[in-house]
Amino acid sequence: MQTYYYDTTNDDQPPSWLSQNRWMLVIGLIFAGVLVFQIPSVKRAIGGAGADGIDWQQSFPEASSMAHETGRPILIKFTADWCPPCQQMKQNAWPNEQVRQAVETRNVPLVADVDTTEGAQLAQQYGVQGIPTILVTDATGRVQRTGSYMDGDRLLTFLIGD
Repeated sequence: MQTYYYDTTNDDQPPSWLSQNRWMLVIGLIFAGVLVFQIPSVKRAIGGAGADGIDWQQSFPEASSMAHETGRPILIKFTADWCPPCQQMKQNAWPNEQVRQAVETRNVPLVADVDTTEGAQLAQQYGVQGIPTILVTDATGRVQRTGSYMDGDRLLTFLIGD
């Protein structure tokens, strides 16, 4: 007696593991896509140049140390993601090439997000009443100049301090 076997596999169908894990694959691809788009945000969160091209320090002790080493004043930008004037400056004033060069050559830039613990403490220490607030301090933290919302030209004049 002969036994016949029928080939029930269909080469036109995807492997069974693919059809069983299709949703995991889709979720993984979505996650990878979100991660790729978040890399600039991650870079800003851990330090490094932001979207405006400025290498903002993330903590006052780091900025103070750099200010002592370089002899440059500290530029503190008090900001928040929910603040429309802050976002306008982020998009229009800070990326200005002359502003960026003035920040890089004359100051140690420090960003203080008032929604973080350190940013809120720093804002309280300096008596910040509203944002955006921009301070220029010496290496010890003594305030030399204070500003608020500015367009690129006024910000450049503020940074140069003339």
